[in-house]
Amino acid sequence: KHKRLMKNWLYLLLLTWILASCSSQTKETGDNVLKATLKETEVSLKDLFSRIEVIPLETNDTALMDHVHRIRKVNNKYYILNEDYPGFTYINILVYDAEGNFLHTIGKKGQGPEEYPWLIYDMDIDAEKDLVYMMSPSGMLYLYRTDGSFVRKMNMPEGLIYHGLQFLNSNQLLSWAGGTDIDNDAMSVLDADSAKLIKGLWRDHNDPNWDIIEFTYAYQDKIYFTPSIDRQVYEVTSDSLRIAYEWDFGEDNYDASSVRSRLEGLTIAEKDEKWNEMRKTGGVPYTLLKQGQTNKYYFTNVLGILGERDEKGYAKNYFSLFYEKATGRSFYFKKTTEGLAIRPDMTTEEALYQLIPTEDLELLLPVLDETEKAKVMKRVEDDNPCLVKFIP
Repeated sequence: KHKRLMKNWLYLLLLTWILASCSSQTKETGDNVLKATLKETEVSLKDLFSRIEVIPLETNDTALMDHVHRIRKVNNKYYILNEDYPGFTYINILVYDAEGNFLHTIGKKGQGPEEYPWLIYDMDIDAEKDLVYMMSPSGMLYLYRTDGSFVRKMNMPEGLIYHGLQFLNSNQLLSWAGGTDIDNDAMSVLDADSAKLIKGLWRDHNDPNWDIIEFTYAYQDKIYFTPSIDRQVYEVTSDSLRIAYEWDFGEDNYDASSVRSRLEGLTIAEKDEKWNEMRKTGGVPYTLLKQGQTNKYYFTNVLGILGERDEKGYAKNYFSLFYEKATGRSFYFKKTTEGLAIRPDMTTEEALYQLIPTEDLELLLPVLDETEKAKVMKRVEDDNPCLVKFIP
């Protein structure tokens, strides 16, 4: 009898362990698949965010904001890569404190030994080493201190036109060459001290690559890669890509491998023609342009079938999708009920940040407290945009 009880007890223990394992596996899979609908929903800023703060960026003759490529937040300061477009007479980084007071610039266009003669497409910052990396599309990296003093420059691997830069860790960089085709690496790992190639990580046809606005984002000390036609988002390591999570749009899912097969064997010109045809006719009904996450949300901007543009030049089929981590609810919209399109310029764990021009700040007034309203009311037409912090 004792042996039979012992046997039954061991059986129950084993069964409990198996069920627990299955439950754990199911939960892990569920956590990694974000089920969302691409059906428009009506949503207010109040539904998405608990608080909205306005950071009025100081305007003066040295700090005139025109076309912004990148915003980084480091040690409670904002570093904004800015240029005058399409003149390109100046390209530099504007540095602001937490309240929006202008501090100084970093970098200068020119022919001098500490200057860059051409464009700067991206930048990133190594806070520990106090180094700012500014990247030209020709593959030259210009290194400065955060106080603006020049350090040195170095060459990235030749033969590519570069569009994006991201620190993977303190010793390695990720580079992005969005115009490359399937026979070259679009994303590569580089040594941060020499800019020499360590490893290629991603190849694809040039048209899907071009549709990526920002190829990576950072969250909780990890870097994520976000392709445009794949619903998978990858965690990037020094030598591989691992699927971190996947969007599931139900009946709106489409097969990215089928899209790629239609581009196989074509010349670049033929691929462009085929891609444009698929984007206009629904063969590729949408692409994912920019992604990120906060502690509360996963987020992506979605570009639908190509068509008309609005008065500001944005595609009319440009959507925002928020997925709430705790509940699985999703919100898909072009603009909030207040009339604001959410297109973040920077995402951190605690908030989304977006530059909003003076003429659109009035859209925020109904949802701002009195302190934040007072900041908006002081702005005048020619002021720089405000950096608005949307806190979930």
